[in-house]
Order: sequence, then structure tokens, then C-alpha cells
Amino acid sequence: MRYVLFIDDERDYSFVEGNLIQTIIKHKPQQFLIARNSSEAINLFQTHGLPCFIFFDHDLGEINGKVDTSMNVVNYITENYNSFPDYIIHSQNPIGAKNLYSKIESFKRFLEQDR
Repeated sequence: MRYVLFIDDERDYSFVEGNLIQTIIKHKPQQFLIARNSSEAINLFQTHGLPCFIFFDHDLGEINGKVDTSMNVVNYITENYNSFPDYIIHSQNPIGAKNLYSKIESFKRFLEQDR
């Protein structure tokens, strides 16, 4: 199933603007799913495979008293897949966003070298 995944503990995807909608439409998703934490996102991967596009918020609240972030999701993808979907980081945490971006782009460069 081709789907777009929106990972955010608070917001929904209503803030997504026209130009970005066009970017997403080119992927021809069948569904637009929301994960409120990293566990929900990883469960979706295990059920449906990787999405064609991911929106990342960095800070995802807490799970069982532990801080949850989208870095858990990024780490899961980089440890279990040989590709990375197109993505946008919409986090209001600039340091967290930079860390996500650095990890993702480093992984993508590694994949390019491996080809």
C-alpha cells in the first residue's frame, strides 16, 4: 500500500499547504496515516512497509515515562531498510530537526556510495 505518514504527537496535517500537497500527490498515495509516537510509526512499517513520504515532528512526548522522538523512527528505518522515503521535517525543535536531517542525509549518502 502506498501511503503518506504524518508523525506528530499533537498536530494533524491540516497545516500542509498547496505546494507541498503537489509534492505529495506525485507519490500517488492511497492513504494518509497519522502516528502519534514512534511505536505507532514502527508498527505501521511492520504492517504496511515503508511509506512513500513521511512528515517528521521531532518531539513525540513520552512513552512509559521515557522521552520519545522521531529519531527512534529514523534509527528503525536505517537499521531495517535499504532505502529512505521522501520526507519533510516540520519540528519546532531546531536542534532536534537538525539531528534528524543529519542522520537521514548521512544514511542516504551511504546508500548512494553502496550502489
